[in-house]
Amino acid sequence: MNLDVETAVVILAAGQGTRMGSDIPKALTILNGKPFIEHVLDAVAQARVRSKPIVVVSPLNNFLIGEAVGDRCYYATQHEPKGTGDAVKSALDHVASSVQQVLVLYADHPLVKSSTIERLALTQAAEAANGSLAVTMGVCQLPDFKDSRRAFVHFGRVVRSSDGAIARIVEYQEADDETRALLEVNPAYYCFNADWLRSALQRLRPHNRSNGKEEYFLTDAIGLLVEEGGVIAETPASSTEALGINCPEELLLAEEAISSLV
Repeated sequence: MNLDVETAVVILAAGQGTRMGSDIPKALTILNGKPFIEHVLDAVAQARVRSKPIVVVSPLNNFLIGEAVGDRCYYATQHEPKGTGDAVKSALDHVASSVQQVLVLYADHPLVKSSTIERLALTQAAEAANGSLAVTMGVCQLPDFKDSRRAFVHFGRVVRSSDGAIARIVEYQEADDETRALLEVNPAYYCFNADWLRSALQRLRPHNRSNGKEEYFLTDAIGLLVEEGGVIAETPASSTEALGINCPEELLLAEEAISSLV
């Protein structure tokens, strides 16, 4: 198995990160001496995907992120904050038609390992070689939501069917109490078939936020694939690298955890 399959890498970085209590974009928050976005870019560079990433920015942070990161990546702009599905859609305009798969990462998950990025790409390529319509995603199994694992309480939950296969991902705000009690969470690392992803993003249905605006969830694409008889492949992610950082308390947890990454 190799990585000869042409793979685009998309990094979502459009969020302003108001919960961080800072005037800088969340992607530029410093962790262990460098911005979140640089940690993710370094992991991509160390992985064997041989792709210059596309970083999705917003009109409010594009200048600052571009100034900090320079030509290490291409840039795509999400003009309105309409959710992760819309953010990825804005990036696909910059993905060549020859690209076979699209790997999606998040700037505010800065501890992702290069080995996990490689496994996502390799697993997806293997499924495609077998003729499967597939999505490959990272999953993180937790023992509980106590202590440092409180950071995962608001993550999307992995819902499995009776045969153990992944059936769908339910965002925390959409989940009932039974679903929120599940201990398998979605760290938001994905690798999609590129052509199928283009089609799926056109078919996502909007969710209404409390302010009346519409939001499109990338996770809904997982449910679409299941409906179409596709395969959801998976690769494990440790609780350390799965950490998402949205507030100062979670930043402290990540600072403590980063020493365990080699």
